[in-house]
Amino acid sequence: MAVNLNINYRLAAVAGDDLEVQTRLAELGSRSARMHQEIRRVRDDKLVVDADLTFVLLDVKANRPLAIDGELRTLLEPLVLEG
Repeated sequence: MAVNLNINYRLAAVAGDDLEVQTRLAELGSRSARMHQEIRRVRDDKLVVDADLTFVLLDVKANRPLAIDGELRTLLEPLVLEG
């Protein structure tokens, strides 16, 4: 479940622009994680948008975030990329 989203619009994109979306896991906490996304215009590699999305894994029955531990943490840790 998304708990926070920050978007920075850097440059206009127009019809016909080829765009590339890059997504990486930027941070892994004990109960939440943050993904960073960039959208770049292909022809000149200009940054169009960057965004940070903080999310939790939700226990729907208890309506509480799940801990990111055990096997799940082991699988996600190698995916965290800095910078």
